[in-house]
Amino acid sequence: PNDDMRAAAKRLLAQVGNIGWLHGSAEATGLPTGAMDLVTVAQAFHWFDRAAFRQECQRLLKPGGQVALIWNDRLTNTPFLKAYEEGLHTYSGDYEEVNHRNLGEADFRAFFTGEYRLDRFENSQLFDLDGVLGRLNSSSYAPVAGTPAHDQMTALVRREFARHAVDGKIAFNYCTLVYSGRV
Repeated sequence: PNDDMRAAAKRLLAQVGNIGWLHGSAEATGLPTGAMDLVTVAQAFHWFDRAAFRQECQRLLKPGGQVALIWNDRLTNTPFLKAYEEGLHTYSGDYEEVNHRNLGEADFRAFFTGEYRLDRFENSQLFDLDGVLGRLNSSSYAPVAGTPAHDQMTALVRREFARHAVDGKIAFNYCTLVYSGRV
């Protein structure tokens, strides 16, 4: 996480005593060599320099250690989620470029050594309107606040929420993908 994200996490998790905070990156964590049984990455692997991250994992992991790469793949199996996805394609300037779905099996074969596995878990989150807007605005691919694209995407979310919400909530349905193996 960047400095602002780390500061927010420190505030939110101030009562948790077993968390350490470091300034680092996926490619240079600052953690001790051979200290980890498992390296996990959630929603971020597609941003990394994969070769440098692989080397860092090799340095960090104990013999037999593994890496787990995790994404919540948002489904488009409801009218609201279809409209939301179409809005992102229309109003987000870089949605296609930064989408984790751009990764393919060749990327995973190149990253992992030998066999790796893919597990899938279906789940959902329920959001009120503020939650949907917060989720949108926390996404790296969201249109920039104050731009016409952001205003149009926000209007789309409000309109579709009003049309499809049940008891003031919308379900975001996901298939969580977990790729795991050795590097």
